[in-house]
Amino acid sequence: MTATRSGGIPTGQMPGAPLPGGRRQAAFQARPQARAQAPARTRPETAPRTQPARRTPLRVVGQPDTGLRGRRRRRLVVGALVGLACAGLFAIVGVRVLLAQGQLPVDRLEAEVTDAQAQSQRLRLDVARLESPTRIVAEAQGRLGMVPPATVTFLTPLPETAAAPDSDGGPERVITATPITPAAG
Repeated sequence: MTATRSGGIPTGQMPGAPLPGGRRQAAFQARPQARAQAPARTRPETAPRTQPARRTPLRVVGQPDTGLRGRRRRRLVVGALVGLACAGLFAIVGVRVLLAQGQLPVDRLEAEVTDAQAQSQRLRLDVARLESPTRIVAEAQGRLGMVPPATVTFLTPLPETAAAPDSDGGPERVITATPITPAAG
């Protein structure tokens, strides 16, 4: 006979734990006379159990190498990683320095282009100022002493057929003048 605790639960088993035969232990035990009056419960039919798949064999993994060789190996790996990190940082700095040195001529050329564009703009303004008709009239009257004419004469050439031959054998051009008086304005 097995030893039981109070309430009829066998020792070594928890309430609700599976029992042999697939039944579960109730959290509380009914009295023996109540059990006798309860109808017998039947299990529903289940499919027959199949064999579980073969498991791969397990093996024990050895302890990490904590001896002198393990420490040396760990130091070597850490040292190599630190060295790689330092080399990478130096490489990045070197590339940045090369980029900065290559940028100096580009900056100098950009400054020259900006200066040339500003000078070109100044020269265009000077040309526009010098070409203005009011400045040309002022220069002609002031520096050269020119005055506007009282009458304007337009010259029109005669047709080629009516022209007399020139002394060198070519046709002579005859130009007629028609005086026009300027409009007072």
